[in-house]
Amino acid sequence: MSEKIKILYIDDDQANLRAFHRIYRNHYEIQITTSAQAGLKLIQHNHFHILLVDQRMPDMTGVEFFTKLPEDIYSIKILITAYTDINDLIDAINEGNIYKYIHKPYQKESIMKVIKEAYTVYCFRKNQRDDFYKYKEVFTNSSDPIFLVSKSGEIIDANSPFLKLLSTSRNQVINKLYTDIFEKNVLQPKLIARLKSGEQLENIEIKLQTDDNKSVECLISLKQINID
Repeated sequence: MSEKIKILYIDDDQANLRAFHRIYRNHYEIQITTSAQAGLKLIQHNHFHILLVDQRMPDMTGVEFFTKLPEDIYSIKILITAYTDINDLIDAINEGNIYKYIHKPYQKESIMKVIKEAYTVYCFRKNQRDDFYKYKEVFTNSSDPIFLVSKSGEIIDANSPFLKLLSTSRNQVINKLYTDIFEKNVLQPKLIARLKSGEQLENIEIKLQTDDNKSVECLISLKQINID
C-alpha cells in the first residue's frame, strides 16, 4: 500500500471518536467530527477513501448523511450501528448504497479487516472511474468513428464521426443491435458472420455502403474495454 488510508469518522459520541483516533492513528490518516453537517463540509474540501458514519446522530442519521453526498463521491461508505433489527439494516444499506455495516461495540482486528477490504474495493472503483473518463475523452474527441455496445450487442452510444460515416442519427442506432446496423452497410458477408460470433477484431478491412451508394474502405476493431 503506497499511501495511508484516509478515513473520515462521524459520531456524536466524542468518547468513541477519541478512542478510535487513539487506537488507529498509527495505521490510518483520520479526521473525526461529531456533526454530520460538519462532515459534509469536510468532504467538500478533502478526499477520503473510507467514510465511517454512526447511524444514530441528532442532526441526521448515518443513512441520511450518505444520501446527501454528491454523486461523484466514490468513497466507501461504512455504517456503524447498534441496531439489532436486520430489516432496518437491509433497508438502510440499500437506501444509502452502503458497502457494509459494523455493530457496536466493534473489535480492533475485525474493523481493521473491514477497512482493508473496503480500501481494496475503493481502489477497484477508482480504476474503473479513471478508465471511464479516459475512454470518455477518447470517445468525445476522436476523429475516428466509435460506437459502444453492451454485452448483449446493443449500441449504447455512437460518436459524431460514426454517425456521419453511416449517414445516420443517434436515435436511429441507440438500442439497436450493432450487427443489424452493419449488416445493412457492410459489403462482406463473411465479416458479418464474424461480427455476430462476438469475435474480438483488430484493424480488419471492411467496405461500407453509404446511403448515397458510395463504397468506403475502413478498418474496424472490436475490443472489450470493461467487463461490465
